[in-house]
Amino acid sequence: MKQQGFSLAELIVVLAIIAILSAMFVISLNPQRRMVKTEDAAAALYSVLRQARILAVTRRQYYAVVINPTATAASTTLSNGVWPSGQLCPEHSVCLIDMGALSSGDERLVLSRRFARDININNTAELPASSAMPQPERFFNEPTVTGITVVGYFDPSGRAVNAADNTGIPVYARFAFSANDAKVSAGPTLLRAVTLYGASGGLKGWRYNPHSSPAAWIGERKW
Repeated sequence: MKQQGFSLAELIVVLAIIAILSAMFVISLNPQRRMVKTEDAAAALYSVLRQARILAVTRRQYYAVVINPTATAASTTLSNGVWPSGQLCPEHSVCLIDMGALSSGDERLVLSRRFARDININNTAELPASSAMPQPERFFNEPTVTGITVVGYFDPSGRAVNAADNTGIPVYARFAFSANDAKVSAGPTLLRAVTLYGASGGLKGWRYNPHSSPAAWIGERKW
């Protein structure tokens, strides 16, 4: 009995169907991929801030937290006028700096956490109005994070302040994370935020839900 195989036309049709289904599958994953990226970036900042507070209290010295959203490793001027010698904050990362003694020269980079290169921080064009955040958080400062930026300095009492010299004042800040193609109405889990409460050094994590009534940031301590 003669066996018949597939014709070239049939193979082309099958391959075309497979290609279409694969493309549809990849497209359907895009929101989930963006969600994971924003979650990871917010979680990276949250964890480094938490670690900074713990170390500051237990070791009785200052620790700085720095965000570098740029595509190259970089440094910036800390409140004591210097940066750890010979060390840079890696590209697309959050860094923890041991400030050492109040005099300069003994600072060191303790650790860094990377985040995706296509994540934006505090890009107001992609974020809901501040009124979507409850009080008092809606009045927190949203630092511009287009270049390497100092988030704050944790002092030996656990406070987050704006200088590591015993004269700093508490920092109350909000850091919102979004994908570079994000839209407020794109989905309930594409936007994440972290708020920093300077007087206590406390932290809170948030996700934005556009489908609540009214649309709002929902507080979550864990992701």
